[in-house]
Amino acid sequence: MRYQKSGKTDEELEEILEAFLMEQEGMMKKWLKKVSLPRYLTDELSLVTKTDLDKIRKNLGIKNVSQLNKKDLIVELVKQIPATISENIVKLDVEAYSLVKKVVKHSFYHTDTENIELQKVQYLQDLLLVFPGEYQGKPGLYMTEEIKKVFSENDGPELETIVRRNTEWITLTHGMLYYYGFLDIHNLMKLMKKYTDKDVPVNEFLDALLFAAKYYEQIIPVLNGFEDYRVENSTLLAEEQQRRNDLSFYPFTKKQLLEAGQQDFVETTPEIKQFIKLLQQHFTLTKADIEDIVFDITVKVNTEASPTEMMDYLQEHFEIPSFKFMEQITEKLMNIHNSTRMWVLKGHKPKELFHEEKKHLQPLPTAPFSMKPTTNNKVVDINSYKKTGRNELCPCGSGKKFKKCCIKS
Repeated sequence: MRYQKSGKTDEELEEILEAFLMEQEGMMKKWLKKVSLPRYLTDELSLVTKTDLDKIRKNLGIKNVSQLNKKDLIVELVKQIPATISENIVKLDVEAYSLVKKVVKHSFYHTDTENIELQKVQYLQDLLLVFPGEYQGKPGLYMTEEIKKVFSENDGPELETIVRRNTEWITLTHGMLYYYGFLDIHNLMKLMKKYTDKDVPVNEFLDALLFAAKYYEQIIPVLNGFEDYRVENSTLLAEEQQRRNDLSFYPFTKKQLLEAGQQDFVETTPEIKQFIKLLQQHFTLTKADIEDIVFDITVKVNTEASPTEMMDYLQEHFEIPSFKFMEQITEKLMNIHNSTRMWVLKGHKPKELFHEEKKHLQPLPTAPFSMKPTTNNKVVDINSYKKTGRNELCPCGSGKKFKKCCIKS
């Protein structure tokens, strides 16, 4: 059997694909724009509309020029933009800095869309740091002479130190939000000081994170802090965390957070590996399939999906061959739930808190695969799991007796 990657209809998939291709086509047109070198700010600004110029002005924080016509606005922007570039390059991390430096070094840095993420280039273009185009028949990136001059004047050991500091801030923040889901500014800065063993200047710190939010799209700034991009409602998550005032954020090592802060990181626990092994015994799974499943299951545990929702997800992707197999899957899902670091538990695993607080807990329910918490650790009682009798409620969550429901499978 093959793993079906989506539960969406063919029509929905076609609409999504069409929208994606249109977006990619628009970005590709920029890559195919033929240019001659050297290039100047006037050359680039003359190619965009007055509306786009206003967006550039707002993005760079240039004020009191909105009333100007396009020609005069370009003249004013050319005057003011170099000063804003000095402010923006100190927000870069190692990856973005290295890319910009390659463009400066080569005047035109030859690269294609397969070797670079378009949204990153788009954001650097929004900051007017680099531009995509085609030069001498090859796609790549270039920089205007004015910006190149400003970057070269500011580059050096001091900027490199700032860039390395930004990179550590960004990576640690990505790692913390991977495990905690949401952090308000106070806790984020408190933890950052702990892991870097240095005072954290708030304005420079927030500038670096706001840059990373748009460049990497892994974290999202919200009203009073930052959330991981997988979080659906940081307000509710924050309330859940606040209810556990007696529970500290799990004390990860700095190494653990730096690893979790890498792009596309997904923690694969032994319990998840066992779950995947069971699936591979019945289905053909590619490496990409496995990555998708691990990602989805981890998110669903963290968003407290009900047992029925978890089974619905699996049934959208797989044809369950038998009830025995479903029972095996159910047990594996319970194990995953109990061993996953949860946002609402501030990075703790339910089973960690269960063992720590066992003496103070009320007896757990005997109903199999009950994800409804009876204590703050939200642990699922695996030991209470037993084979379902014919006249007992079906574990699929339908509310029917087993003999009138899934036993027929």
